[in-house]
Amino acid sequence: MKLFSLVILAVLFISCKFNFSTSDERATDNKTTVESKDSPVKVKIEDKGNESSGKNPQLDWEFVSKGNAEFDTPVTEVYLLIDKKKEMIMEEKLGFNKLDKEAFETYKIPKDALTAAYGWWAGWGMILYVVRNGDNFDVYKIHLEEGYMDDKGEQVTPEFEPEKIKSVKVE
Repeated sequence: MKLFSLVILAVLFISCKFNFSTSDERATDNKTTVESKDSPVKVKIEDKGNESSGKNPQLDWEFVSKGNAEFDTPVTEVYLLIDKKKEMIMEEKLGFNKLDKEAFETYKIPKDALTAAYGWWAGWGMILYVVRNGDNFDVYKIHLEEGYMDDKGEQVTPEFEPEKIKSVKVE
């Protein structure tokens, strides 16, 4: 019985770890079109009963670990889920987590941001957040670094301006 339970757990773990869709399936899907950084990515939202309609899609994050790079640095693919449709935002050498709305003010995330995530590793990281802009969801990045002591012995924390890194158009 213990062996059977271990086999079941191993199968569940392996199946959750892998994304079985291929880039060819995604490319021939005709539901998403990836364009340049300056041009929005288009995502067709289909109403499927319990999912929201295109006017107010449900947003969430998915973080897929791709293992470790040099010095055990985690490598993560970051996806924005729009009504459960995955849109890749980036692959980065950071570990990522979803950020609770209560923390938005602490990290100077705009009040109109719909969702946010943060990545951090070894003294640097970033915040990602999403803002609705008409028919687009604009994804912004804020670079983060650990603070340091200046010549006067005072704590200095570098501050960086948000940078729009992707726009996803809801059709």
